Amino acid sequence: MKITSRTTVSHQILSLLFALGAASAAFGQNGPERATATLNGVQNGGLYDYTISLDNTGTVPIGTFWYAWIPGQFYLPSAPASEAPPTGWTASTPSLGGNYSIEYSASSSADYLQPGSSLNFDFTSSDTPATLAGDSSSYPGTPIGTSYLYEGAAFSDQGYQFVVQSIPEPSVAGLLTAGFLGLASARRWKLRRPGATTV
Repeated sequence: MKITSRTTVSHQILSLLFALGAASAAFGQNGPERATATLNGVQNGGLYDYTISLDNTGTVPIGTFWYAWIPGQFYLPSAPASEAPPTGWTASTPSLGGNYSIEYSASSSADYLQPGSSLNFDFTSSDTPATLAGDSSSYPGTPIGTSYLYEGAAFSDQGYQFVVQSIPEPSVAGLLTAGFLGLASARRWKLRRPGATTV
């Protein structure tokens, strides 16, 4: 009898440990959502107007896009001055410990971002494009653009973590292009001079 009792208890403990392991493994995995996004900023006085272009590359709709946030961590260094969600969506700016985020939520399932489709999410901030392209000062090594998606409302499923990629500010991109063109022109001029030799 004692052997049977111990065997039963051992099986129950092993079953419980297996169930806990499976649950924790499932929690750490991403859900079926998939997306890519870019952040583009343009200076407007002392502020910057930002547009996030979100492309649903997955097979399920997206009902929540939470920028600069994953569960328990907030990455924006300052509160946005304003948010402008797309039609059919709302925006809020949850914060924790002096860091901020922007949660965009669809008002109904009819407004979800469907697979293969794109939406633009706008906000205004005093944070520069260089700042938002960098890492969080509170979480070193984590890009500020680290974000989360849910198929429906926030926390309705496992969600999907990804990074919104920053596009260089137009003035910076223009300076880089002008610099490269200037170097190329100088090299061509040098090679065309009488007596010039190629290396």
